[in-house]
Amino acid sequence: MARRQIRVGPAGLSRRNVIAGWVVATAGLAGATVTFTHTREWLGLSSVLLGYLAIAVLVALIGGSGPASAVVFGGFALAVWFFTSPLYRLSVREVDSQVALLVYVVVSFAVILVVDRARRVMKAAAARPPVPTKAPLAPPPQVPSEAPATVDD
Repeated sequence: MARRQIRVGPAGLSRRNVIAGWVVATAGLAGATVTFTHTREWLGLSSVLLGYLAIAVLVALIGGSGPASAVVFGGFALAVWFFTSPLYRLSVREVDSQVALLVYVVVSFAVILVVDRARRVMKAAAARPPVPTKAPLAPPPQVPSEAPATVDD
């Protein structure tokens, strides 16, 4: 019986994982943006950016750094377009919003790099042969058993 070979990308992810990452990225950004626009009265820009960051981390875990980077850029553009003043323009007036967007991008990419590095380290550790032990464990030393003392009358 022939086994189907799984193609592995540069980060050690299967094609299925990368595709799943792109699907989660697209659906996550779209769903979050719709949800956030309906709750704009209660949520501020920082909450929106934390939501996009959570999606980026999830996508990095599933599909690697490519789809996760797209989430960061997409989240940035969507946040600027829908949640910063002036609305529906790719410009940001408020300094607080500019700082929040900058921190979002920096932290997102830092987390993506950490997830990617951890995946590579785990894959390399799994590929290494097991380390042999120096010597097998010896059984505990035998203690001579003493015969019970008998009392002669």
